[in-house]
Amino acid sequence: MPQPPIRPDRPGRLHAALGRVANLSPTVILVALTVLVVAIGLLLVQSSFAQRTARQTANAEADAAIALETVEQTLLDAETGQRGFLLTQDPAYLQPYDAAQARIGKSLDDLQIKLGSTGDPQTDDRLRTVAQLSRAKMAELDQTVRYARTGNLEAAMILIRSNAGKVSMDQLRLHLAALAVGLRQRRSDAFAAAERAESWQVPLLLGMWLGLLLMVWAAQRSERRRVSAENAASHTARLRDLNERNLLLAQELNHRVKNLFSVVLSLIGMAARAKGDTASVVAGLSARVHGLSRAHALAFGAGPDAVTDIAALLGSMIEPYQDEAGTRIALVGGPCGIVARQVTPLALVLHELATNAAKYGALSVPEGRVEIRWSSAQADGAGVLTTLEWRELGGPPPPANHQPAETSGGFGTKMTAAVLRQIAGTITRAWPAEGALVTITFRCDAEPAD
Repeated sequence: MPQPPIRPDRPGRLHAALGRVANLSPTVILVALTVLVVAIGLLLVQSSFAQRTARQTANAEADAAIALETVEQTLLDAETGQRGFLLTQDPAYLQPYDAAQARIGKSLDDLQIKLGSTGDPQTDDRLRTVAQLSRAKMAELDQTVRYARTGNLEAAMILIRSNAGKVSMDQLRLHLAALAVGLRQRRSDAFAAAERAESWQVPLLLGMWLGLLLMVWAAQRSERRRVSAENAASHTARLRDLNERNLLLAQELNHRVKNLFSVVLSLIGMAARAKGDTASVVAGLSARVHGLSRAHALAFGAGPDAVTDIAALLGSMIEPYQDEAGTRIALVGGPCGIVARQVTPLALVLHELATNAAKYGALSVPEGRVEIRWSSAQADGAGVLTTLEWRELGGPPPPANHQPAETSGGFGTKMTAAVLRQIAGTITRAWPAEGALVTITFRCDAEPAD
């Protein structure tokens, strides 16, 4: 007899897969979480752009629809005034006709502005035809009114009975209706694209949280297994110390994962509201996440109460922009310790300043340089306050109409202000002739590093 096919042991394979996940190191788990959050964040930004495009398209099509109705109503008003005058010979009936004559040119120009930028050749042809038919209709109305004003009603009626005006109006209505159909189709296409982008949001968020739960479970399971193995091997004081350290690392991993999610999701939210094309927003967000990664690498491995000297943080953030001699960016200041929770906000702000200097400021030209000075002083009721000055020298002069960053509302400005608020810090900017001057103050929560 033929043997039944062997079915794969799915529960066993699932258990083995979960076991491999549980054996991952905390560093691998943190990297996986970061990649997951960034990838999903980029997709959410893309979805936000699709929604914004749909709203802009809907608003533009609504304005264009009003322009179509205005052209048709203007011609109807002119025709109504003409008929009233021909029937009654009362000049008062020419008021709507005269008003229509005065505004038909502006109505056609407005229609051209609203619809002429679509880049569709068929739409452009219809717009030209609408303008020609509108002018032909107004010319026919004007001719009959001139005949009537001079008492030649018979000539006016002959022109009306020729049906030239009716043919023009019928053709005009057909073209206006076709343009309206095109507007509705473009609006429908934009909302369909937004709906397709939105349909991914819920699965992506669910995947993110499931991945988070899986990684946290893996970290806790890994730590429990390690602790159990060590307890079984020995009960010496050394093993107890190691067990306590492992538990502390697991708690710190959980704390850092939560903080990482909060910071990255905040950056993604602000990026979604930023202006510009998708590529530039994604590039800016990626650069800021890399800066966050460098700050995390500097603080990783130290406990929450560990102290980092600000010179080490500055050296890490400016390294990509420093010259071989190490003189292009000067660091001047004494010992100043910052705790782990202050590293990430300061790193993000310093990355923003270095990026702006490389794009537009002193670091964008070979002869430019930057001086970074810091000092700490005791403040009444506020502990130790640290002041850091970022001064650019030798760069291109700022434009004459340059707006202060505090009023420009850009993403970088909002981001730096938001992250500094996390450590009760402030930032001010000035643009003297020699280059940008940025002053940052924050409360130093650590004793000065040796």
